[in-house]
Amino acid sequence: MALVFIAFERLLCIAMAAPKALVLALLGGWVGYVIQRRPLAPGQAPAVLGALILALPMAMGSEYLSPAEPPLNVVRTAIEN
Repeated sequence: MALVFIAFERLLCIAMAAPKALVLALLGGWVGYVIQRRPLAPGQAPAVLGALILALPMAMGSEYLSPAEPPLNVVRTAIEN
């Protein structure tokens, strides 16, 4: 709400971003609910927590290992008389 009061003209931008943010928030909430609802064997909780903590850095590292090369576009200009 602070963003709305500080930058009222950006209300349209916030309204356009709200559906995406809502979908992502619902997805994250659902994943968290499924994880916490699952019965864990004794001693399994640290392993699950460790896997969750390492997931993001591993994903960022995998993007670094296989960088996508940007396409090269050739632009030619000419002056005609």
